[in-house]
Amino acid sequence: MQQDDTRTALQLRSLVKSNGDLEVSVVQVPVPTPAANEVLVRVEAAPINPSDLGLLFAGADMTKASQRGTKDQPVVTARVPEAALKTMAARFDVSMPIGNEGAGVVVEAGASAAAQALLAEAQRPLIIAGGGARGAGSALRKLVEALDGYLVTTVAGKGVIAESHPASLGASLPYAPTQELVAAADVVVAAGTELSETDVYTTTRLAMSGRLVRLDIDDQKLSDQFAADVLVRGDAGASLEMLADVSRVRRGWRTAAGAGAAHRARIDAQFDSDARARLAAVRAIREVVPSDGVLFTDMTQIAYLGNYAFAAERPGLWFHPSGYGALGYALPAALGAKIAQPARAVVALAGDFGVQFTLQELMTAVELDLTLPVVVWNNGTLGQIRDDMRAAGIAPIGVVARNPDFVALAGACGAAGARVHDAAALAEALRAALARPGPTLLEAVAEDFRAA
Repeated sequence: MQQDDTRTALQLRSLVKSNGDLEVSVVQVPVPTPAANEVLVRVEAAPINPSDLGLLFAGADMTKASQRGTKDQPVVTARVPEAALKTMAARFDVSMPIGNEGAGVVVEAGASAAAQALLAEAQRPLIIAGGGARGAGSALRKLVEALDGYLVTTVAGKGVIAESHPASLGASLPYAPTQELVAAADVVVAAGTELSETDVYTTTRLAMSGRLVRLDIDDQKLSDQFAADVLVRGDAGASLEMLADVSRVRRGWRTAAGAGAAHRARIDAQFDSDARARLAAVRAIREVVPSDGVLFTDMTQIAYLGNYAFAAERPGLWFHPSGYGALGYALPAALGAKIAQPARAVVALAGDFGVQFTLQELMTAVELDLTLPVVVWNNGTLGQIRDDMRAAGIAPIGVVARNPDFVALAGACGAAGARVHDAAALAEALRAALARPGPTLLEAVAEDFRAA
């Protein structure tokens, strides 16, 4: 309920009186001013967890309840049975707030003088933005521009600022040139990110030589393996807004060391022939998919590269199961997205093994006549596991098996199917698939992309 007085709010309370009466009421309470490292969230409505019902109703007989008060601030009264009342002496005549779950909008943030001081002194500032900062693009852009630093994202934070922005390193944490910048930074701001092993992938822990500021709503993330010099508990977006508002504009590290594109070019230059083949396919997909089109990807080497190489100008365009690494994610996730937003271009990108975990969902897309391209990268193997076994000196085993004829299988399901052998053919076939009613399976033959 909206209140005219922004310094007051409504709160649900439960009161058990010593005479056995229960009062459940909505009362007006003062809104506190947030202290340092705190945020104030406006919640328009909050659910009641079933575990709160006992506290809320105190065992009263609600079938005989009565109501008084006003429409905006009702009071419901009921009697608590004698048997239940005997266990509640500790809460007699104490009005207790109920419910602590819900979502809302951050309307105010406390100041973090320590974080401000670190950034004011920083000569080589770098920001790592995760999924918890996806709604803070404006503040991130303002802050990184003022600091003349760099911004790198996790896969969950991909596109939080346009990856064409001069400050953006994209989702490039797994790559050595970006890890070198993180190590060289004298202040790193980690906003809304776990800094987990799956965010980095190529190492278990990012090397940092500078001071670390962590902005997060999760207490556990503020006290994990990355011991921060400054902890700011609360909504990452509000904290970033606060830091952006007080940071002075300066010329510094990025001006001297070069824009993000130069560092990404160093990454690209290190790719071998297999990676360049995958890069050509990713760029062909990017060329065709509309600017608001969405990709859902599977656990496959082309998607691992796409986490970095698929250019995203805003968040929510690229989805990848980074944490649990679930094979078979792409097709059902894309199917759900297309059902939810039928007018939007949606593409599934999977490997030849991963797609077989959930390929039966192609029948669902056929039955619903959904325009849904499914790109299958066919390298005839569980490529990443094979490569990791070789790197560890282990003879590959259990990573190569016979694949079905994917195009014939698509036809058997009632879907269109095509086999493509280079980036140009993939782009042409994907463009046609996005214009065709019903699903289309596009098998991209990896060996031919390497030879192209």
